Amino acid sequence: PKVSIYGGVKDTVALAMGRIFRHFMKTEQLEVYVNGDIVLPFEWDLFDEYTEEFSCEVNGKTAHGWIGLQQKPSAKTGYGFELIRHSRVVKRHEKVGFSPHPKLTGIVGEVHLDDFAVVNNKTDFVRDTDDWRRFEDEMRKIVRPLVELANKKYQTTLGSREKVMVAD
Repeated sequence: PKVSIYGGVKDTVALAMGRIFRHFMKTEQLEVYVNGDIVLPFEWDLFDEYTEEFSCEVNGKTAHGWIGLQQKPSAKTGYGFELIRHSRVVKRHEKVGFSPHPKLTGIVGEVHLDDFAVVNNKTDFVRDTDDWRRFEDEMRKIVRPLVELANKKYQTTLGSREKVMVAD
């Protein structure tokens, strides 16, 4: 696309394209250019020691991906998980397995849900099913250690009465 409406729009469009289509870019299935400049796939700035891969199965459907902590957490830049189906980001900043809270703005990750159904326009997953509820339960178990770590890491920001816990 060509973008020249206002200053900074080009960078905003390039960042969005780099996030949404990064898996296609990494496998060299797609090249995207904005105003003639190639768009690079988006990469998070993560703490290596707090990043881990996971995989789980729900009623024969597989969910896999990674979770981690950003080095510079920010509610403005977005946090939570990107839900992906067949290499395409369907939903961004989803808080699956934990509730939004300022102390948890460092939690990010990718969840690949190729076996899960999407709504008819492919902009979200079908969430009112037993499979989705069980997937959320599994994500709570997977994310719990990271939530507890974030609580400890950022405990100077908020008092103990405001400690965040994953709902059981």
